[in-house]
Amino acid sequence: MTSTLRHFIGDMSPLSFSLIEPIQHKVFGLNNEFWLSFYINGEIFDKKYIFLPESINPSYFTHIPLLEKRGVMIR
Repeated sequence: MTSTLRHFIGDMSPLSFSLIEPIQHKVFGLNNEFWLSFYINGEIFDKKYIFLPESINPSYFTHIPLLEKRGVMIR
């Protein structure tokens, strides 16, 4: 199990993004979980993103419009 890292970004505009933390290639073979907590109208919400082992692979890359780059997108 890896450590829990916490980052605070503050207010963001809709359809914007912020680099949180790059994932090291060495851990692509593991489950990578990311929890995102955010407020909407003063109410807190959580969203969990899970990248399964080997899912971060160039053969699964697609165009990510917001970033104008290729990568793995979870819908």
